[in-house]
Amino acid sequence: MDLTILIPCKNDKDNLEYVIKDIKNKYPDIKILVVFDGDNDFDAGLLNRYTRLSYIIQKKKGYGAALIDGINNITTNFFIIHNADGSFEVNKIREMYDLSKTYDFVFCDRYIDKGGSEDDTFITFFGNKVFTLMAKYLLNVDLNDVLYTHVLCNTKITKNFKLKQLDFTFCIELPYAVFKFNNKVKSLHSYEKKRISGKKNVNELKDGFLIAIYILRKSFVKFFKN
Repeated sequence: MDLTILIPCKNDKDNLEYVIKDIKNKYPDIKILVVFDGDNDFDAGLLNRYTRLSYIIQKKKGYGAALIDGINNITTNFFIIHNADGSFEVNKIREMYDLSKTYDFVFCDRYIDKGGSEDDTFITFFGNKVFTLMAKYLLNVDLNDVLYTHVLCNTKITKNFKLKQLDFTFCIELPYAVFKFNNKVKSLHSYEKKRISGKKNVNELKDGFLIAIYILRKSFVKFFKN
């Protein structure tokens, strides 16, 4: 597969081992790039056990910063963002990649068809619904699950977006750019598993506020440009 699995890793050292093993058991020759938040998660012994696995330490703090650094280091034609907490379906990787023959971006969706989530709380479910509606009607992002970042991306197109959001507002910036430039997009049902261990890195109130502000700011800019 002409594909890289991009894994941002912060406070998920124990979970990361399970995630890499699970991916490699199903796709032994697949390329993996891990972006570490810092040395606390780094385990050279783990990384050296596998072929076609590389890593970098992100230059700046933040979820978006990790992904942007990772994207800039990818050389395959496609990549899939895959979190290190064990919540994303590994079985979806082949299905997502097969769709890259037709689509530039494939977004997994927990809220269509046979999708679902074991990790949603009332707050995250409600917040995602609100932000999805805001993104749909204010930014023309035609997704039902806008904050779920299990997504396959065309590398060249994504690099041309020149993404800048270093925090969790990246989760809106990416799909906004995808739909702004009218790319070929497919949504695919997915089931989010409960994270293996540890706490979420998302601060629901702080990051939710930043996401809302980002959507409103972009909608104002879009309105005045029109």
